[in-house]
Amino acid sequence: RLDQKLKANEPAGPILEETSAHQVASKIKQVTAQPMPELVVSARPQAHAHAQTKVENPLVARFSSRGNRSKESLAASQQESLQKIGAHLQQVRQEKALSLRDIHDQTFIQIYMLKAIESGNLRSLPEPFYIRAFIQKYALVLGLKGREIAAEFPMG
Repeated sequence: RLDQKLKANEPAGPILEETSAHQVASKIKQVTAQPMPELVVSARPQAHAHAQTKVENPLVARFSSRGNRSKESLAASQQESLQKIGAHLQQVRQEKALSLRDIHDQTFIQIYMLKAIESGNLRSLPEPFYIRAFIQKYALVLGLKGREIAAEFPMG
């Protein structure tokens, strides 16, 4: 034990200066990283592989095209709704002699997003959840029923 050796004035071990770098290195275990197994990467892109497969079941093709149509119709209804809501919000804002900067200062919605809402530009806006929240905040600042106006924007 160290405390007994100290009492007996025996050296506890080699002093740091007495230990050579070679002796220290031999006591340290070497740890090396092992290479990861290589991943097999296909030379053919996945999209191309799917393009060559034939749909044999007509029901599968029918339902998959319905899914695309429903997405397209949702986007069209969102676009139409956003244009109506945006035009209404813009009209009320102008009647109250408020600038987009005034709306931004109260809602913290970026001016380019406010412009996109007013113009009905769906591409410049984030996901529908956020669009609805922005519409609600915008309408509330104008003194309108924000929740009702935001509910007119379809989510999906």
